[in-house]
Amino acid sequence: MNTLSFTGEMARLQQAIAESHDLVVCRGTVLEGLNLRTSERVLEVGCGGGYLTYEAARFVGPTGRVCAVDISPDQIAAAQQRGAEFGSSNAAPRISRRRLTAMRSSMPFLPFKSSNI
Repeated sequence: MNTLSFTGEMARLQQAIAESHDLVVCRGTVLEGLNLRTSERVLEVGCGGGYLTYEAARFVGPTGRVCAVDISPDQIAAAQQRGAEFGSSNAAPRISRRRLTAMRSSMPFLPFKSSNI
């Protein structure tokens, strides 16, 4: 399975789009709809550069947790860098190619136990 590459110009474009006014508003609408509360746990599939990940982490607070998964190592690296900028320790982006491959080929869901998120 090929991974998506987000380096150089592609990384710059993805960041510019993610930081655009329309997507900032869209993330706000998603977060409003989720109505996240302190101490909740969130699993974000396809986290990209981690913009929604770290906004969600602010809502669940230090006692909550956000686990973010993406197929692209470049996106995970960007999300981890964003986490360092935000200083968030309750959001943990990681790469999980094997799990995503399994989901696409034979599983209707990611094999996460709620206690692992």
